[in-house]
This record gives sequence, C-alpha cells and structure tokens, in this order.
Amino acid sequence: MMTAACGMQMIASLTPFPEILIIGRIITAVFSPLSDAALILYLQEISPSSLRGTMSSLFSTGYAVMCLFGMLLGHEDVLGHSLTVLLFVPIIPGVISTVILLLMPETPKFLMISSSIAQLSSSLLMVLLTFACVTSTSIVDKLPRRLMLLTAGSSCMLSLSAFVIAAEFGFRYIAVAAVFVFVFSYGVGVGPVAWFISPELVPLQYRSAMFCMCYAVHSMLVVLTNFATVPLIGVSS
Repeated sequence: MMTAACGMQMIASLTPFPEILIIGRIITAVFSPLSDAALILYLQEISPSSLRGTMSSLFSTGYAVMCLFGMLLGHEDVLGHSLTVLLFVPIIPGVISTVILLLMPETPKFLMISSSIAQLSSSLLMVLLTFACVTSTSIVDKLPRRLMLLTAGSSCMLSLSAFVIAAEFGFRYIAVAAVFVFVFSYGVGVGPVAWFISPELVPLQYRSAMFCMCYAVHSMLVVLTNFATVPLIGVSS
C-alpha cells in the first residue's frame, strides 16, 4: 500500500488532479505507522534476547538515514527541481522490499499463536482505542482540558494498578478488563489532550518551540520504554 500510494502521488504530479495526491497522502498516513510498528515487532521477534536491543535500534537508525537522504534529494540542486522524479524515487525501494517481504517467513512468536483469542483481543483493543479517540474529538472542546487530563490520567493509573494486582494474583479477566479501561482512558483524555495542552499554555510566538520540545521528550521516552520493556519483563518473570 505504501508503494501504491507513492505511485499515486507521482501520477498526481503529472495530472491536473490534486485529489489523487491527497488520496495518496491519506493512504500513506494510514499505513506508514502500521509499517513502522510491524517492522519493529518483526525485528524484535526474530532476534535472540542478546541481540534484541541492537536489532530494535536498527529501525531508528534506518529512519534517521532515510530522513537525511530525503532532505538531500529534496534539495533544488539534486531532485528538488522535479517533483515527479522526487516522488518516483520511493517506488524503487518499495517494489524491491515488497518482493523481499513475500519471501520472508513468519516470526516464531506468530507461529506459536495457535488460538485466535490473542488476535481477537488485539483487534478489540484497536477498535476501542479508535472509538475513544473519536469520543475525545467530540468532547474535547466542551470540557475543560484540566478536567479531562486529570480524570483520564487518574483512570489510567488506577487501571494499571488494577492490572498489576490482578496479574500478580492470577485474575486473568480482571487484568484484561483493566487493560481495556486503560486503553479507553488513554484514548479519550491523556493521548489527545497531551499533544496540544502544552502549546496552549504559552504565548503564540513560542507555541512551535514548545510543541517541538514536547515531541522531543515524547520521542525520547518512547525510545527508552521500548528498550526497557523487554529487559524489565525478563527481570520480573
């Protein structure tokens, strides 16, 4: 889908129909996070425990290199003078990677899942998160930001505490319910509000700097938690 979206954007640059470009960008925005998550999970699941951190870091390294490569190609002296050629460049590695993906086997963890309960639970969590985000969009301008953040944050902390206690004493269904409550609370309040509440607290001329600072802290915490989760699970078990 990412390769097809790149092809649509290239075709749009040759036609007077900007709608094709918009559709291509929408498809890219939808499938790009899915591709990132799938790649990180694949690297983690195929690697042994001793190399899991190194393999996981390859994603960030490749992402940074491709961002730099894209900036260089977008320079006016390189390919910046031709939007069509610039949009065609991602199609080449996209086609090659698609062919390689067809030859890649599934991960051992996926093959060990013999029941559909895990897949069903994961799908239900994604549906619940989507519903929570839609709910947040409809109420975010009707409720105070502070109330939403405190309420949703407290609910997240309580549900996490309930999950830890239930998992420790073997109450599986209570633990699952706590996870669903956490996902819903995060999607309604903490997730959406945290992105824009900080820029709203500063004057207009400082909003971009504040948002960039918050995003930098967010990215740093994501990296730290991704690297720390697997070792902590190993220690706790």
